[in-house]
Amino acid sequence: MDIDTTYQYPFYYDPFFVVLFSTGVLFMISGIILQKRPPKDINWFYGYRTKNSMKNIDNWRFAQKLSAKYLMIQGVVLCFVSFSVLVVSLDIVFSVVISLIILFASIIVHVIKVEKKLKSKLSE
Repeated sequence: MDIDTTYQYPFYYDPFFVVLFSTGVLFMISGIILQKRPPKDINWFYGYRTKNSMKNIDNWRFAQKLSAKYLMIQGVVLCFVSFSVLVVSLDIVFSVVISLIILFASIIVHVIKVEKKLKSKLSE
C-alpha cells in the first residue's frame, strides 16, 4: 500500500498566491492613496523619494503622479500573476523563492521606469 506524502493545500494557502496577491493589493491601495492625496511638499516621510524626485517641487509632483500610476498598474499585474498558481502547482520552497524574485523585480522595474521618465523630464 502506497501512502501519499504530498500535501495538497488550497491555492489561497500557496505562498506564491499569498505574497503576490497581497502585495498587488497593497500596491493598488498605495497607488490610490498617492494619487488621491499626494504629498504637497518635499519630505522624507511619504511619497516617491529619490534624489531626482526631490530636486525641485515640479519633479516632486511629477514623480508622485507617475509613481501612483505605476503602482496601480503593477498591483493589478501582480494580482493577475498570483492566480497563475491555479494552472501550475509549485513546490512550496520554489513557490516562495519565485514569488519573492517577482516581487523584487517589480519594485526594481518601478524605480527604473519612474527614474527614466524623471531624467527625460530633467533634460527637457
